[in-house]
Amino acid sequence: MTVADDSGCQAVAARHLSALVDGELSEETANAVRAHLAGCSFCAQTYQEIAAIGRLANAADPPAGTEGDVWTTLRPQITPAASDAEALLALQAALTELRSELRAARADVAVLRSELANRRDRPTTASPPRLFPYASPADPPVRLT
Repeated sequence: MTVADDSGCQAVAARHLSALVDGELSEETANAVRAHLAGCSFCAQTYQEIAAIGRLANAADPPAGTEGDVWTTLRPQITPAASDAEALLALQAALTELRSELRAARADVAVLRSELANRRDRPTTASPPRLFPYASPADPPVRLT
């Protein structure tokens, strides 16, 4: 595996530095990342920052009541309750209904656009409506006294 191929530092920073700090890389990949860090000051500095954050996180006292496995403590706090699940289902149903209404509205807009385009293509031969359709243009104006 080569770390500094076409994607260069972006690939190293995005995929490998945090994994190297956490010890999640294979030996081959870890060695390739370390070789890249030896020649790239940007990635080396980013690695040092990520490692410092990891050290701070590990040194911090866990929140009260989280002794042992943190995930076991946090999971009940983030798992939705039954009422939350019902609310989510109601929202999903409303969203589905809105989507179908949006599809219908899009179809209506397409029809209206088509009709408007057809009207624009036809020449207009009709004269504008007359204000007093019962009067002829040849009639003399009416004077009110």
